[in-house]
Amino acid sequence: MQTGLKQFADYGQLFGMAIYTVSVFFLGRLSEFAYQPFATAYLLALGAYFLILKELSALSRKKIIILLFIGLAARLLFVLQEPLLSDDLYRCIWEGLVTLHSKNPYLLAPADLDLVNLRPVWHHLINHADYPAIYPPLTTLFNTLVAVIRPTPLFYKACLTLADLCLTLIIALRLGVLQKPRRYLLLYFLHPLPIIEISGNGHHEALVLLLAMTAFYCFDQQKLSAAAAWFSAAVLSKYFFLILIFEFRNRRTWLILIALSLLLFAPFLTFKGNIFFSLGSYLEHWEFNASFYRLGTLVFENHFYLRLLLAAIYLTGWLYLNLKTNLSIHQRPVILLCGLLLVSPTVHPWYGLWLLPFLVFYRDLAILLFVSLLPLSYIVLEGYQADAIWQENYWVTALIYTPLLYLFSRSACNFVLQRRNYCK
Repeated sequence: MQTGLKQFADYGQLFGMAIYTVSVFFLGRLSEFAYQPFATAYLLALGAYFLILKELSALSRKKIIILLFIGLAARLLFVLQEPLLSDDLYRCIWEGLVTLHSKNPYLLAPADLDLVNLRPVWHHLINHADYPAIYPPLTTLFNTLVAVIRPTPLFYKACLTLADLCLTLIIALRLGVLQKPRRYLLLYFLHPLPIIEISGNGHHEALVLLLAMTAFYCFDQQKLSAAAAWFSAAVLSKYFFLILIFEFRNRRTWLILIALSLLLFAPFLTFKGNIFFSLGSYLEHWEFNASFYRLGTLVFENHFYLRLLLAAIYLTGWLYLNLKTNLSIHQRPVILLCGLLLVSPTVHPWYGLWLLPFLVFYRDLAILLFVSLLPLSYIVLEGYQADAIWQENYWVTALIYTPLLYLFSRSACNFVLQRRNYCK
């Protein structure tokens, strides 16, 4: 009987591995975007991924090695694919080229006529061409280094894929330090999201997460100066990671962060313009795939005040979670990043990458489901490519946020019950 069950489990594992491989490689071979085949293949890959996770503890060493090879091969395949879902990498490479030619990308937008002589053949693919650079200076430095060597989409994606592989290595090392099974790294490495968004679309989240996870790895080993330096670098690659500063709060971290900020911003500082113009526009005007913000727009006519209210609510929650609770170093980043996405007016699919490496150390099925469903929001591209109309499908948005809203509602109810029992 036990032998039969074991064989059945083995067949289930092999079936999951086969479906995952076929689905991911189908996605990697797409030459143009069509939502139905994309969503079908993605959901099949996702289902197989969860099946593999369910059997993770029972997987043999040989199967784990095979899965690692599949994850690596899938990344290499997506590097060779033209970006289908996002054109952000063209802007990143462009800003590296502008910086390389001693121009200020925070003041000069891609459409600026002063930069006509720098335009490559793919210049027309740069999005929001009237806006100058928005990313922090360390990301701009990375883009510049890529431009020095080879300013092409293929090379840019290859560099980010290398960063993604380094991130996987740091996750494995951190699991070792925490004395947890290293097979848990498959939760990140096999997930279709980093394969699609980093190796396929060329999003620089790989760089940010590598820096942030290295900071936590150093913190685990009580290397506080190194942790502060790596964390500061992560913030200067993605401003929003400043919300994780609680773990690194000390005088050393602030000194390093301020010093590194002055050093990296120095080449771009000027009195001739606002180098944070695009960042301000993003915070004030952009919106996509939102949850609480979208619901708030049904009540608030002034959306700017709504953004301020949501920011105040998040700040209040941030202070409470950091000062009044005893969350672990593994739980706090996940909850804080989840909260940020809940109140954010803009939640692109690749924002789920912020959470995924941290879920290796604090596993929550509802949050993992939310992250996994985010790419379904690419349904917006269907109408945009056909009629140049950017119209969200709110039924899909509701589906995406269902796991997270369920988790939020459950946590809120538990909190109320605890307070009620405390008052008694």
